Amino acid sequence: MRIIRKPWSADLAVVVVAGSANTCRIATGTPGTPGRSADAWAYGLGLAMALCLVGRRRWPALVLAMVSAMWLVFHFFDYPGGAPAVAVWVALYSVAVAQRRRIGLVLAGLLIFSDAAGRLRHSGAEPFDSLLDGSTVEFVATLLLGEAVRSRRARRVEYERRIAALTEQRMLSREMRPSEPARSTV
Repeated sequence: MRIIRKPWSADLAVVVVAGSANTCRIATGTPGTPGRSADAWAYGLGLAMALCLVGRRRWPALVLAMVSAMWLVFHFFDYPGGAPAVAVWVALYSVAVAQRRRIGLVLAGLLIFSDAAGRLRHSGAEPFDSLLDGSTVEFVATLLLGEAVRSRRARRVEYERRIAALTEQRMLSREMRPSEPARSTV
């Protein structure tokens, strides 16, 4: 199996895009919602969440744990709506596509459960109410997207392995076949 190393520029681009999106979400917020106004700490949390994404390929579970902790701190301090979920989406996706992902999936489950429980407690809604169609459903959808990509990549690797084996088998059968006599053209 050939391993392709992605350049750091792609990881840096993910950090910049996630940081920009987090900053925009914090700045726009949800008007008229009670809570703290966005201050430097809110923006710092949003940018720190994005900065953690640099290690998402190598340590996806650790990145998800760090981003989730900052996500919970953001909500604990009651910053305005429009929380910086972009970094959480990227971290969840990275866990889902990772080869070793057992710990990451446990952390993802805890994050999704705590988000749903927090929404239920805060809103007073029932478990299958439409109020859960916010970030909880987006988190699950991100995990499912990552799983689809991971399984597709695994299937592609398996197909490439089979094609290589069949090609090698075909070449060997050609070499073992007795040569045909030359035809005369008289």
